[in-house]
Amino acid sequence: MMLNTIRYLIPLAGLLLALGAEAQQLNNPCPGGGVPSGGRCVSPAEANANRGGGSSRPVYTEVWEDRYGAIAVDFENPKTGASENQKSERAAKRLALKKCGSSRCEIVNFVRNNCLAAAYGEGWLGYGSNPDIELAKKKALNNCENKGGKCKIEYASCSLPVRVK
Repeated sequence: MMLNTIRYLIPLAGLLLALGAEAQQLNNPCPGGGVPSGGRCVSPAEANANRGGGSSRPVYTEVWEDRYGAIAVDFENPKTGASENQKSERAAKRLALKKCGSSRCEIVNFVRNNCLAAAYGEGWLGYGSNPDIELAKKKALNNCENKGGKCKIEYASCSLPVRVK
């Protein structure tokens, strides 16, 4: 009799353990061992540090720097200048104006952490920006051709953020 009882209890205990683990997973919305903390999923070490528990494991944080690009045009002369991957908006605009090379140059477009494209054709200009360079080119062509005429991409480049830590 005792042997039969043990024979049924062992599978029952295994089933209860499995159901308990499944219930724990359902209560934890974070994937892959993450822990809910402050409305987001974090590593167990970060959750412990947030509670003031003082983990011996450091919490690593990525640090990114913005990058800027710009386009300058002299509308009276066929001159243009462009810059990319500058550390500030001001630096990007200054470099584009310098490359344009005329006192009549003016900034016509600039980006932060984005790709920039310029299309020219039959006296028309069009610009486009997007994190995807192909979509930036498409926008530039559409903007140019919507003004009238056939256009082609003359400039395209990306100024995307750079991970520094």
